[in-house]
Amino acid sequence: MFDDVGLQGNRDDYTDPRNGFLNEVIDRGLGLPITLSAIFLELAERLNLNAEGVGLPGHFIVGVYDEEGQRHLFDPFHSGVAVTRDQAIELVRRTAGYTGTINPDWFDSTPPQAIIARMLFNLRGTYIAREAWDETLATLEHLRVLQPNVAEHTRDMGLAYLRKSEPRKAVEMLEQYLVLKPDASDVESIRNSLAPLIDRLARLN
Repeated sequence: MFDDVGLQGNRDDYTDPRNGFLNEVIDRGLGLPITLSAIFLELAERLNLNAEGVGLPGHFIVGVYDEEGQRHLFDPFHSGVAVTRDQAIELVRRTAGYTGTINPDWFDSTPPQAIIARMLFNLRGTYIAREAWDETLATLEHLRVLQPNVAEHTRDMGLAYLRKSEPRKAVEMLEQYLVLKPDASDVESIRNSLAPLIDRLARLN
């Protein structure tokens, strides 16, 4: 996967959205920790290896169990190098800037649906940073399908439509959010954002 095929972490352009698409990663040979880990896990399954994703904060790695049931950690972003638990913690400190107490839950297995959600969250953040609102909305729509009970995706779509200068869609989504989560901590802020939009639409009518 790394030496023969040549897959590697894209350290030069980490935020390139192509790093978040498996087809692009395979074609270009460059990816993120999570996309390279996803490919690693697919190969491991085909080889009948017992492997799982490990979603550390700020970095994604994999765990592989040997015949005795002992788990070994590997970092696909850095050419699949084996890492100890302490080295994995150092990765968290370096990539996420975390200096607090270590949470042992970080090393739990990450199920496939959570891996997909994290990949989509990565893309959402990349597109927002680039102000690519059409791509942001498409990513949020996928998140809404994957996590239909997370009302914040509807809110974020409304805010993206607002940035895209589509007030009708923004009002529709933000009003849906208020219905879905009337006790949310940001209800007043959303209502304050809605008021001028509704007034603007009324004037257009």
